[in-house]
Amino acid sequence: MRGDRGAALTACEIRRRLLPDYLPDLARAHSDAAAAETACQARRRVRDQLAALLPRGSARAEHPWEPDNGVSEVSFHRPDAAGRIRIVGDLTLWEFRADPAMASQLARLLRDASSTGSGLSHPAGTGSEG
Repeated sequence: MRGDRGAALTACEIRRRLLPDYLPDLARAHSDAAAAETACQARRRVRDQLAALLPRGSARAEHPWEPDNGVSEVSFHRPDAAGRIRIVGDLTLWEFRADPAMASQLARLLRDASSTGSGLSHPAGTGSEG
């Protein structure tokens, strides 16, 4: 486009040549951003559920001012155990350091939870224990 054609004609050319390709990309970007925010909120709900189950004062969630990188995390520390739980999509990744007695208790809890089918809902759930 030549610069001497006037603002109205330039705007018309932009609408005709550029917007048809740009608008679908813009809509897709808005949709992707909304989906990412929904996923972030779901991970944070699970993180908050897990933090609430840990003994008061032992859990720490990531700082709210940290940017979302697709992972939410809660860490905890007790005299007999410490670790962190990372929520990535529909999965939780657990890292524990525990003395043998606490490790045995954790193993029994996992065994008993898997036999009863109880546990936290995953991020796509309603946010209640199920």
